[in-house]
Amino acid sequence: MSEIELVREVTRKLVSKLNLRDHEILSAARSILTSDVPVGTIAGFLTALTMAGTTTREIKIIREALKNESATFSIITNGSLIDNCGTGGDMMKSFNISTAAAIIAAAAGCTVVKHGNRSASGVCGSADFLEQVGFDLNSSPDHLVHSVRRIGISFFYAAKFHPSLMRISPIRKQLGFKTIFNILGPLSNPCNNLSGQVIGISDSTLIEPITSVMRDSEVDNVIIVHSDDGHDELSNTCESTIVEIKNSETVIHRFKPKSVGLDLARPEDIQISSFEDSVKTTLQVIYGSASGAKQDVVLLNCSLALLVAEKVDSIKDGIDMARNSLRSAAPKIKLRQMINHCGNLERLEDIEKRFGLNN
Repeated sequence: MSEIELVREVTRKLVSKLNLRDHEILSAARSILTSDVPVGTIAGFLTALTMAGTTTREIKIIREALKNESATFSIITNGSLIDNCGTGGDMMKSFNISTAAAIIAAAAGCTVVKHGNRSASGVCGSADFLEQVGFDLNSSPDHLVHSVRRIGISFFYAAKFHPSLMRISPIRKQLGFKTIFNILGPLSNPCNNLSGQVIGISDSTLIEPITSVMRDSEVDNVIIVHSDDGHDELSNTCESTIVEIKNSETVIHRFKPKSVGLDLARPEDIQISSFEDSVKTTLQVIYGSASGAKQDVVLLNCSLALLVAEKVDSIKDGIDMARNSLRSAAPKIKLRQMINHCGNLERLEDIEKRFGLNN
């Protein structure tokens, strides 16, 4: 059976709700990642897999296939090594919350291996934002690793480290709905020795399978978060579910923004209207000049990064540390250092001038 026919056969079984063997899932995943399978066949497979409801077993198997085709690396560093990344697909028109949180966390002393991609269904992904402000997405792996060691942060563009995703990305964009690759993105950081990770989930049905996958992963400290309004972040607009995994032990609890002294915001308070607005808002947050609600939602998510990095013992302490970092202008300096090391600082300065952030 050819690889094309194999993918079609697995798709037919998914549509017919027939049980799949592990090797069938793995073979289909390898085929769409590595072979010249037609776009329509890949789209059909992803649609059928989504409609059937992605299982923990399928996530684990396809994650393995993706990692086997990826350019992975390790970073020798003192202390923790963390990432924060969401599944995306929440359609909430939010700005780049996790990217801003990562930069503020790095400014507060975390070492961050930020993994991300272009937006598949939202307004502006982490790669889109960073490219817009001058980051070179084509920086060499060695240069990026050097940035982490020297500056404490860099951005690892998923398409560069998972080249097999290059032909999948436009298909996902055309489909316009969440697929298993939304789930796999946060679970597939190319760094082999992460110690901590924050994972945001937009779909509550994924809490259990992603918890199961990460409990068996090589990452010691993991926080998984889902907000009741559908944000793949810890939101200040509603209550959220937080799953904490530490050394394979799991604790689940509910979170209310008011429990840490934050006002409850309206969903529109943290939304943006366009790509340009997203870039501007994300920079304003990093530079400490955003509105209270937008600043608060980033501080919340930065606190989770500080928790998995073991810099603080509570969300409240993390918010305080992140807020102090902002007051010192350290996040602005950290972003400029990262762009200067792995991009074009003049581009960032032009953006700062356009948005009146060059004071």
